[in-house]
Amino acid sequence: MTPPPPQRTVSVPVYVLMVGLAMVVLSPILAIVASTKISERSLAESNRKWCSLVITLDDAYKETPPTTAAGKNVAESLHRLRGELGCPGG
Repeated sequence: MTPPPPQRTVSVPVYVLMVGLAMVVLSPILAIVASTKISERSLAESNRKWCSLVITLDDAYKETPPTTAAGKNVAESLHRLRGELGCPGG
């Protein structure tokens, strides 16, 4: 009968385990923070693009106020939207 092979052990320094654990914990947190910041910037850029159109229409309705009920509703909605988007002059 042959003797069993000798057991081998692998020793890993503690700092390697700590760095690995830190990466596992911090990576998802950093990904969430980064994606949130990207979304906020994208939303702000989109709002700025819409502001150009909303300002133009709102100013046009201020210069020539609508006479019909539907036109007044549109003008009021545009003015409200201008404020909600944070467009200047709202």
